Amino acid sequence: MAGATLADIEEYRLGDDIAKAFKRQNPVRAAQLTRTSSDPHNRDYFFNSIERWYQAALGMKPPARKALLTELRDSCRIVDENHPLMIEIATALNEPQTP
Repeated sequence: MAGATLADIEEYRLGDDIAKAFKRQNPVRAAQLTRTSSDPHNRDYFFNSIERWYQAALGMKPPARKALLTELRDSCRIVDENHPLMIEIATALNEPQTP
């Protein structure tokens, strides 16, 4: 039981670190942390945050938009390169979609 409690605490801290990475505008770091997490809530939080950033990127002017979309694509790729959001980001970047 103590081991399970310790694992829960570690996952909670990891979730907090993921949130901090996003607050510091570092989605790549958030992705690296999410990849090490076994908690599905951390993964959901990551992709929900990336989705919000993606929506914000769509309203940006081209140079900044492309830079942010590229960073978001690279971040998603670290966690799950088959996530549906990858297709949306690739489309926004006008990249060919891989099956």
